[in-house]
Amino acid sequence: MKVILPTPSNFEKKLCSYFSEECAVSNVTEYSKRNQSNINKISKDIYYGKIAEILVFNYLISKGKKASPPDFMIYESKMKSFDADIKVEDVNIHVKSCLDSSKFPNSWLFQPNDPVIKQNSDKDILALVVISKKPYVYFRKINTVKFEPPVKKSLNKLVIYERSFS
Repeated sequence: MKVILPTPSNFEKKLCSYFSEECAVSNVTEYSKRNQSNINKISKDIYYGKIAEILVFNYLISKGKKASPPDFMIYESKMKSFDADIKVEDVNIHVKSCLDSSKFPNSWLFQPNDPVIKQNSDKDILALVVISKKPYVYFRKINTVKFEPPVKKSLNKLVIYERSFS
Protein backbone atom coordinates (compact mmCIF):
# COMPACT_ATOMS: atom_id res chain seq x y z
CA MET A 1 0.00 0.00 0.00
CA LYS A 2 1.25 3.46 -0.94
CA VAL A 3 1.26 5.94 1.97
CA ILE A 4 1.22 9.66 1.15
CA LEU A 5 3.75 11.67 3.15
CA PRO A 6 3.63 15.35 4.13
CA THR A 7 6.05 17.59 2.27
CA PRO A 8 9.12 18.70 4.22
CA SER A 9 9.22 22.12 5.84
CA ASN A 10 11.60 24.82 4.63
CA PHE A 11 13.68 24.31 7.77
CA GLU A 12 13.95 20.55 7.07
CA LYS A 13 14.98 21.25 3.47
CA LYS A 14 17.67 23.72 4.61
CA LEU A 15 18.93 21.31 7.26
CA CYS A 16 19.19 18.49 4.70
CA SER A 17 20.87 20.80 2.20
CA TYR A 18 23.52 21.87 4.69
CA PHE A 19 24.03 18.26 5.80
CA SER A 20 24.36 16.97 2.24
CA GLU A 21 26.94 19.60 1.26
CA GLU A 22 29.07 18.89 4.33
CA CYS A 23 28.62 15.14 4.12
CA ALA A 24 29.38 14.88 0.39
CA VAL A 25 33.02 15.76 1.04
CA SER A 26 33.39 12.79 3.40
CA ASN A 27 31.73 10.47 0.87
CA VAL A 28 33.75 11.23 -2.27
CA THR A 29 36.16 8.33 -1.70
CA GLU A 30 33.36 5.85 -1.09
CA TYR A 31 31.36 7.03 -4.12
CA SER A 32 34.46 6.91 -6.34
CA LYS A 33 34.69 3.18 -5.60
CA ARG A 34 31.26 2.97 -7.27
CA ASN A 35 32.37 4.98 -10.32
CA GLN A 36 30.64 8.11 -9.07
CA SER A 37 32.75 11.23 -8.75
CA ASN A 38 30.39 14.12 -9.47
CA ILE A 39 30.27 15.99 -6.14
CA ASN A 40 27.00 17.72 -7.07
CA LYS A 41 25.32 14.36 -7.81
CA ILE A 42 26.69 12.90 -4.58
CA SER A 43 25.35 15.88 -2.61
CA LYS A 44 21.92 15.59 -4.26
CA ASP A 45 21.75 11.86 -3.51
CA ILE A 46 22.59 12.51 0.14
CA TYR A 47 20.07 15.36 0.28
CA TYR A 48 17.16 13.28 -1.04
CA GLY A 49 18.11 10.36 1.17
CA LYS A 50 18.02 12.55 4.28
CA ILE A 51 14.76 14.21 3.18
CA ALA A 52 13.27 10.71 2.85
CA GLU A 53 14.40 9.85 6.39
CA ILE A 54 12.76 13.02 7.74
CA LEU A 55 9.51 12.30 5.88
CA VAL A 56 9.35 8.73 7.22
CA PHE A 57 10.25 9.89 10.74
CA ASN A 58 7.55 12.60 10.66
CA TYR A 59 5.00 10.08 9.42
CA LEU A 60 5.86 7.57 12.14
CA ILE A 61 5.66 10.07 14.98
CA SER A 62 2.35 11.41 13.57
CA LYS A 63 1.05 7.86 14.03
CA GLY A 64 2.17 7.81 17.67
CA LYS A 65 5.29 5.68 17.13
CA LYS A 66 8.38 6.27 19.24
CA ALA A 67 10.89 6.50 16.43
CA SER A 68 14.56 7.39 16.62
CA PRO A 69 15.22 10.63 14.72
CA PRO A 70 17.37 10.81 11.58
CA ASP A 71 21.10 10.98 12.27
CA PHE A 72 22.76 14.22 11.18
CA MET A 73 26.26 13.33 12.31
CA ILE A 74 28.89 13.49 9.59
CA TYR A 75 31.10 10.42 9.74
CA GLU A 76 34.42 9.60 8.15
CA SER A 77 33.95 6.95 5.47
CA LYS A 78 35.47 4.23 7.69
CA MET A 79 32.77 4.94 10.31
CA LYS A 80 29.81 4.62 7.94
CA SER A 81 27.57 1.60 8.28
CA PHE A 82 24.58 -0.22 6.86
CA ASP A 83 22.67 0.18 10.13
CA ALA A 84 18.97 1.01 10.09
CA ASP A 85 18.12 4.67 9.53
CA ILE A 86 15.26 4.70 12.03
CA LYS A 87 14.36 2.37 14.87
CA VAL A 88 10.86 1.91 16.26
CA GLU A 89 11.11 -0.25 19.37
CA ASP A 90 12.78 -3.43 18.09
CA VAL A 91 12.06 -2.80 14.39
CA ASN A 92 14.81 -1.58 12.06
CA ILE A 93 13.62 0.72 9.29
CA HIS A 94 15.93 1.10 6.31
CA VAL A 95 14.95 4.19 4.32
CA LYS A 96 15.65 4.30 0.58
CA SER A 97 14.68 7.14 -1.72
CA CYS A 98 14.24 7.77 -5.41
CA LEU A 99 13.09 10.75 -7.41
CA ASP A 100 9.83 10.39 -9.28
CA SER A 101 10.85 10.17 -12.91
CA SER A 102 9.12 9.89 -16.25
CA LYS A 103 12.46 9.10 -17.90
CA PHE A 104 13.27 5.98 -15.87
CA PRO A 105 11.12 3.59 -13.83
CA ASN A 106 11.04 4.46 -10.14
CA SER A 107 13.47 2.20 -8.32
CA TRP A 108 15.67 1.86 -5.27
CA LEU A 109 19.32 0.80 -5.51
CA PHE A 110 21.19 -1.40 -3.05
CA GLN A 111 24.84 -2.24 -2.75
CA PRO A 112 25.27 -5.99 -3.37
CA ASN A 113 27.23 -6.24 -0.10
CA ASP A 114 24.50 -4.54 1.97
CA PRO A 115 24.03 -6.94 4.91
CA VAL A 116 20.32 -6.18 5.10
CA ILE A 117 19.84 -8.05 1.81
CA LYS A 118 21.45 -11.27 3.02
CA GLN A 119 21.13 -11.13 6.80
CA ASN A 120 17.69 -9.66 7.30
CA SER A 121 14.99 -10.66 9.71
CA ASP A 122 11.31 -9.95 10.26
CA LYS A 123 12.51 -6.95 12.28
CA ASP A 124 13.97 -5.32 9.12
CA ILE A 125 11.56 -3.11 7.20
CA LEU A 126 12.21 -1.12 4.05
CA ALA A 127 10.69 2.34 3.73
CA LEU A 128 10.82 2.90 -0.03
CA VAL A 129 10.21 6.61 -0.57
CA VAL A 130 9.38 8.33 -3.84
CA ILE A 131 10.34 12.00 -3.73
CA SER A 132 7.83 14.05 -5.73
CA LYS A 133 5.51 17.02 -5.31
CA LYS A 134 3.40 14.63 -3.24
CA PRO A 135 5.95 12.24 -1.72
CA TYR A 136 4.91 8.74 -0.75
CA VAL A 137 6.33 5.57 0.77
CA TYR A 138 5.90 1.82 0.64
CA PHE A 139 6.68 -0.10 3.82
CA ARG A 140 7.84 -3.64 3.03
CA LYS A 141 9.47 -6.47 4.92
CA ILE A 142 12.75 -7.08 3.17
CA ASN A 143 12.08 -10.77 2.68
CA THR A 144 8.93 -9.93 0.66
CA VAL A 145 10.48 -7.75 -2.06
CA LYS A 146 12.00 -8.82 -5.34
CA PHE A 147 15.56 -7.69 -5.98
CA GLU A 148 16.44 -7.49 -9.66
CA PRO A 149 19.48 -6.64 -11.73
CA PRO A 150 19.51 -2.99 -12.85
CA VAL A 151 18.31 -1.98 -16.30
CA LYS A 152 21.55 -0.02 -16.63
CA LYS A 153 24.02 -2.88 -16.97
CA SER A 154 27.06 -0.85 -15.89
CA LEU A 155 25.74 -0.59 -12.33
CA ASN A 156 26.95 -3.13 -9.81
CA LYS A 157 23.77 -2.93 -7.74
CA LEU A 158 20.57 -4.73 -6.90
CA VAL A 159 17.31 -2.93 -7.57
CA ILE A 160 13.71 -2.92 -6.41
CA TYR A 161 11.39 -1.49 -9.06
CA GLU A 162 8.18 0.26 -8.07
CA ARG A 163 6.34 -1.52 -10.88
CA SER A 164 6.69 -4.77 -8.90
CA PHE A 165 4.19 -3.38 -6.36
CA SER A 166 1.37 -2.96 -8.89
